[in-house]
Amino acid sequence: MTHQHDSPNWGTATKALIAFAVMVITAGIILRFSQIIPLLILAIILTLIILPVVQFMVLRFRFPWSVASSIAMLLLVAAIVGASTATGVVVVQQLQGLFMIVQRFLSDLPNELARLSATTYMLGPWVIDLSQFDLQSLGEQLLAMVQPL
Repeated sequence: MTHQHDSPNWGTATKALIAFAVMVITAGIILRFSQIIPLLILAIILTLIILPVVQFMVLRFRFPWSVASSIAMLLLVAAIVGASTATGVVVVQQLQGLFMIVQRFLSDLPNELARLSATTYMLGPWVIDLSQFDLQSLGEQLLAMVQPL
């Protein structure tokens, strides 16, 4: 059996022109539907996550597909709500800890500055003496700046 070509072979320029046209059309479609594409990707990911659970419920418990998928979606929503609640609790605890650390730092700041001003540091041949600076007034100014907060 011989195979006949009904159309002539495409040249390199024609192939390049067609490839360019396809890329332009694809870019136009992506730009046109740029708000829908992330939602479609999310839908695909959720489908891949929920599909094994739904199949398990259909095969094991003999639920109808619609009931199994509804239960799976409710379980997913409950998991997301639970995770966000737990995350919120942890964030609040961390913020409270940060507030306590900052408050403790600010209350200890005058004592630390007084200790620093009484200390002389030796760095190689250089001597750094902080007693010549008025660190106590600097600490008071810092406390006055953060006091309204």
